[in-house]
Amino acid sequence: MAGMVSRSRLGADMVIVLEIARGLAALWVFLFHTKRYFSGVCEPLYQLASYGYMGVPMFFVISGFVITYSAESTLNAGKSPLGFLKRRFLRIYPVFWASVAVALLLPGVLEVVSAIKSGSFQAPENLLASYSPGEWVHFLLLTKVFYAEGGDLQAQFSAISAVYWSIAIEFQFYLVVCALMYTGRYFRPALTVLTLFAMVNLLYPLGVHQGLFLYYWPSFALGMLLAWLFKRGYVVRNLLAGKSLCVASSVGGVIVVWLASKNLSDEFGGLLFAGLFALLLWFIAPLEALLERVKQRRGSVSYWVLEGGVALGAMSYSVYLLHVNLFRLPAMFVRQVVDENTVIFGVLSIGGTLFLCYLFYLWVERPFMSQRYIRMQKQVLPAGRHHPRAGDDGLSRSESDHLP
Repeated sequence: MAGMVSRSRLGADMVIVLEIARGLAALWVFLFHTKRYFSGVCEPLYQLASYGYMGVPMFFVISGFVITYSAESTLNAGKSPLGFLKRRFLRIYPVFWASVAVALLLPGVLEVVSAIKSGSFQAPENLLASYSPGEWVHFLLLTKVFYAEGGDLQAQFSAISAVYWSIAIEFQFYLVVCALMYTGRYFRPALTVLTLFAMVNLLYPLGVHQGLFLYYWPSFALGMLLAWLFKRGYVVRNLLAGKSLCVASSVGGVIVVWLASKNLSDEFGGLLFAGLFALLLWFIAPLEALLERVKQRRGSVSYWVLEGGVALGAMSYSVYLLHVNLFRLPAMFVRQVVDENTVIFGVLSIGGTLFLCYLFYLWVERPFMSQRYIRMQKQVLPAGRHHPRAGDDGLSRSESDHLP
């Protein structure tokens, strides 16, 4: 394999599909945390939102896919694994820290807004007091997962935002991949051995701490497997052609979604759904060509729908980090004009939150993206809204920095 994955090999397969998948995963998690607003007012949406926690396995699969390309490109180019880890660090931590700052400041902002309306100001909740200085160090380093008892990783971060636990697992994944990159040409065998060990631990628990990446490694491994299938040309478009391709992709996707809906409550529901999601990506990858044609129809309804989906994917990390806390701000305004017991309240509040997340994405997240990824977004997203400030990390268009 060459030092860089060519755009023609992977870019023609999965770029837009992966962006949309990221966006849908983030939105699904968002719906899960706001599902109570749809209970009794829109039962189908409430039922869909009830499974929103499955957005996390989706992120893990996507991460396994893109990180496989990134790691192997780094190795084949003769670059240091530490460079790979540095890019991942800059992609995860600064934006995470900024989201924590937003969460800490938000109670004060809400009280100020409330005081403008009521004329009475009350001291906001002091979230800094939620943890001791030592606990804050572990919180900000994402090592607090190792203090979880009984596998409740969310509880370690819930005073600020429960979603942070998965970011901790995500970065552990990056650390392990970086370490295994030092095995050189044995990189893939090393990943295989680790995957087998993780599966054994899943079936026959070995007493490993629940805060360790090992329990979630199989979901990442499914993304890796998908990436290697693409690299070897085992894709639907090479097996079928023409109308048969579109029909097979659509039917296969429907079957996978149906299977997933029947098995989410299984004991291994998260891993099972991750496997079904990876299979879904394999089936629908040929739709990338159709989506690229839609992008050429500027001004059409389908074009703007697609742009919205891709934009949501681009800012999915910001949405994931902020939605739990930030939702309260637009909800405060929407509540003044819309009955809280209507579906419109939830929809407008979610829309307002996404707008605020987009501002955070532009002003905070984008500066930590690579030049190459920003150039890719200029092709995928509407032009004229970008402010690059980062060094080119040499990644291909499809090796975009992951956001869980």
